[in-house]
Amino acid sequence: MSLKTMLKQMVCRHEIEQCVKKEEYHHLQGDTVYHVCRKCGKVVKEEFLTWEEQLARYGRYV
Repeated sequence: MSLKTMLKQMVCRHEIEQCVKKEEYHHLQGDTVYHVCRKCGKVVKEEFLTWEEQLARYGRYV
């Protein structure tokens, strides 16, 4: 990772977007949801959510 990218990620006011990585094989109980900044691309948070948790939290499947 370059110094410019690291500095950009440090001073960024993150605008978080929920993303799910498209994979060939999926977990049957849920997905790993990545919270990624739109501006700098930093993965702020990574968590595993079951299908029920996704519906309760977001009102849809991510």
